[in-house]
Amino acid sequence: MNILVIDVGTSSMRGILFTHEGKVLAENQILYHVCYKGNSWVEQAASDWENALYNIAKEIAKAAGANKWKIDAITITSQRSSVIPVDKSIRPLCNAIMWQDKRTNEICEQLNTQNDKIFSLCGSRVNPVFSASKMTWLRENRPEIYAKTYKFLVIPDYLNYLITGELCTDYT
Repeated sequence: MNILVIDVGTSSMRGILFTHEGKVLAENQILYHVCYKGNSWVEQAASDWENALYNIAKEIAKAAGANKWKIDAITITSQRSSVIPVDKSIRPLCNAIMWQDKRTNEICEQLNTQNDKIFSLCGSRVNPVFSASKMTWLRENRPEIYAKTYKFLVIPDYLNYLITGELCTDYT
């Protein structure tokens, strides 16, 4: 059994085809750039991940074909809680708000009085890294995008959709 691991980082995506025993059969990495804006905003175009995924898959598939290796499974590991609002056709409506973006600091400060309750519900304290404050920011500051949003996706959800054509998530 051979497993293709797609590792999505902040500055690159890497694909590694492993045997079940952990031997590396093929590897490819695509670099991209995050857009650092003023006010601690950090964004990235979802097309960066789409292009990287397709190029990596193409190169790994070419190596697998040339060597008669099967790809039996694909798994994705990804950076934190970046948010991609998509429409009903699953097209991104704007750049993703990245995990390290701090535009939601004020929203999080307002929620600090609810920290204990939030922690009891989800096991995490209020933090601008997480997705909910990014979704709230879009609702409050970009209502035209929020109104068109069918789903909010994180990076692995988006990549899973590109691979399978189906929406699914890891509920953690």
